[in-house]
Amino acid sequence: MKRPFNTDLLDLAQRAKQVLGYGRHLARLASPRNFRALLLTGQLPGSGTAIKVLYLGHTEYISPVRDYFFDGRYQAEDLGSAPACFHASARARLLQPDTDAVVTACLPGTKHREPGAYEMTTLRAVVHLPGTMAEFQTSLPHSMRWQAKNEFETELGTTPGDYAEFYERMFKPLIIGRHGPRAHIVPLNRLLRQAGHTSLLFVKHQGRRLGGCLLRWPHLVGMYPIPHCDKLGIVSEMIHDSKLLNKINLAVYHSLYRLAWDRGFRAVSLGTVSPVLNSGLVRFKARWGATFHAGSHPFDYYRHSVSFCSDKRHAIQSCRHLVHVEDGSLVATVGVREDQSTDAPVDEQQKDGHIHNLSKLYLAYPDGRVAVRTGRLLKQEGYGKGQTKGQSKKSQCPCDFP
Repeated sequence: MKRPFNTDLLDLAQRAKQVLGYGRHLARLASPRNFRALLLTGQLPGSGTAIKVLYLGHTEYISPVRDYFFDGRYQAEDLGSAPACFHASARARLLQPDTDAVVTACLPGTKHREPGAYEMTTLRAVVHLPGTMAEFQTSLPHSMRWQAKNEFETELGTTPGDYAEFYERMFKPLIIGRHGPRAHIVPLNRLLRQAGHTSLLFVKHQGRRLGGCLLRWPHLVGMYPIPHCDKLGIVSEMIHDSKLLNKINLAVYHSLYRLAWDRGFRAVSLGTVSPVLNSGLVRFKARWGATFHAGSHPFDYYRHSVSFCSDKRHAIQSCRHLVHVEDGSLVATVGVREDQSTDAPVDEQQKDGHIHNLSKLYLAYPDGRVAVRTGRLLKQEGYGKGQTKGQSKKSQCPCDFP
């Protein structure tokens, strides 16, 4: 099946929008309005350790920092304006003795980072689809191939009532159950306005709709050059039945991949995730075949430089395994706790087998030693598939533009 529009025109529109976005970002750099100095305080997720982080950057792009250090639960104190070109002076003026880390926004064109610092950003999850139907079927995980032959069937929703049913019975219960009071729920009217360039896909069992997803197609004013899985939903009574929930998820993802493949696309976006290797969302999206990519252009708005400045560095790294950018490639730093064996963090990640395009894995020990896994060893342990020792290959993503 052919794509429903001229892809050359789409590419031109995407490039134009990207240029306009760069111009808007450059205009923001010239104005100190939203560049603030914030003191972020909270507890390190999974422990009772209190941490303080000094953030110097744009308030709209704080999400990867917030999620890495605090998993979204923190308090912020506004310390005043911090213009983009004066972060060094702001750091010298505002850094306190009990600050555990300093995070600074990376400016466009920045080539060198501070020694010992890490470059972090949001990660984009992309599923690459093969070129033929035979390859498509064999490339799926075994459980998903089985699910394709199971008792579930699919149905496309086309009416406002279908969108309302998905929103009220599936999308809202899942988001509220996952995030609780912190849940951000877009209004139904937004979904209805986007209906012209989306497909609403339901999964049915014995004639009953149990789950669904909203697949957003590329269009001239859209932000994604490939199909994007925008919203997922499961009926509330199925959320607590783990076995049935797993089957519904298998059917939903298989169906949306097949729909995108039938329309001529060879990649699907599953959105963005925070740069935490051991996060549940990274594991969840990797389970459905996603690879992860960082922005490859100098206007990666979410890119920040992280510097640790207290003895809590190892505690943070052992709880939150940071995925960061090094020489254009994705690498990760995993803190090894004193009660763990040398390869325990590696073995733990290998069970999930996610983020296969890591070029390096750094193991940080309590005594300050750092071991590096790369090339053949990294491949054997479930990472960096297809790479050889010494490679420093940039991650390629169909969302990127040359």
